[in-house]
Amino acid sequence: MIMKIVITETQLMKLVEEEKDHIIKCKQCGWKWKESESGKDKYVCHECGHDNNPKSKSGQPEWTSCKNCKKKHSVTVMKDGRKGSFVCSTCGTHN
Repeated sequence: MIMKIVITETQLMKLVEEEKDHIIKCKQCGWKWKESESGKDKYVCHECGHDNNPKSKSGQPEWTSCKNCKKKHSVTVMKDGRKGSFVCSTCGTHN
């Protein structure tokens, strides 16, 4: 099966510009920056600090359950392997 995708000229120009100077977009807050203008930690968001490195496991969400009510929550894994804490939206327990 062959699919034909139609894009506008504006969409094409955006794709060409992003490819020319790789644009990195934060998966957490949506902030965008050019790879060439970033420092040594080019994948770390300059707005929220999220690690967007596609080869890194840190900064990636994992699912964990509330200690009290067992509801599933997404938490961020820190660079050192620790999971971020959260407050359950159902029962208010600090985890």
